[in-house]
Amino acid sequence: MSTNLTSWSVTLAVRGYYWDAFSAGLTLNFVNYDDTGAVTHNAMKVAKTMITFICTRSISIPSTSQISIKKISTASNFVVTLPKNVQLSVPPMSGSYRIQCVMPDGFSNVTGDIGMWNSTSFINNAIVAACPFYRDKLQVFEGYTAVNYPDDGRDIFVRFLGLNMEVPQF
Repeated sequence: MSTNLTSWSVTLAVRGYYWDAFSAGLTLNFVNYDDTGAVTHNAMKVAKTMITFICTRSISIPSTSQISIKKISTASNFVVTLPKNVQLSVPPMSGSYRIQCVMPDGFSNVTGDIGMWNSTSFINNAIVAACPFYRDKLQVFEGYTAVNYPDDGRDIFVRFLGLNMEVPQF
């Protein structure tokens, strides 16, 4: 990347990489500092730029939230420095899960494996296959959550419709 790129150009380049490599969204925040370490908005006084990365998805490689870009001369090049301690993102979830459903007579059944990326329709059908009593009596939908990707976690609601009984623990 050229040293005279705007913050938007850097954002586009880095976002493109994160999208291609991890299918993840990315937000970058730029803060410019002068020689004394004070925040500056004057482009002529910028000695250091701190970029904060906010990745919207868990990734499985070492990462850091901040890098420093320092001008090392008047030539068109720069050095990117990482902190000594990098961190691992929260490991993405993988695998599958099962749901145990209890019939009105007290017997319970367990669904087959439900993958992390399976749709709510698939989850609904898996519950109905294990416990046919609940056919047309439940609705499965995604919750309202800040999690953008199923491998970061899922927030799934099961709504019971038209049951004139207390619903057993699922």
